[in-house]
Amino acid sequence: MKQRNIFVKKSETNRITKEVVEDSLNEFLTYLNPKKAIDLLNTFSAVLEEKLGQKIDSAHKINLLIHVGCALERTVINDSLIYREDRKSLDPSILNALNEANEAVRKRMNLAMTEDEICYIHDIVKDLYLENKTPSSL
Repeated sequence: MKQRNIFVKKSETNRITKEVVEDSLNEFLTYLNPKKAIDLLNTFSAVLEEKLGQKIDSAHKINLLIHVGCALERTVINDSLIYREDRKSLDPSILNALNEANEAVRKRMNLAMTEDEICYIHDIVKDLYLENKTPSSL
């Protein structure tokens, strides 16, 4: 069988990512409206990508945005996760980027994740960030 390369336009990839995140959040969220929250989540990822200086691929972005959406929902119901790991091992540049992305959401919606939730999101982003850094930039 002959292998064919299928190219998907970037706009199409973004649309599919948005739909997958929105559909997933419809399953998980009770208080936040996923249709309205998706723009906030995209703001979060755009600020994060800018501050980290790298793009997040679709699969990781879907994972990240679903986690952030659920974290915001937990914040709304005052049931945020508690981070029990050693915070000294957290990468300050990733934390700063996450805090700026969180602040961008807070400015638009007056809702922000707790510091503990940010630490959990850090653990999700850390592996992706380190995986994409070149050895010469470490």
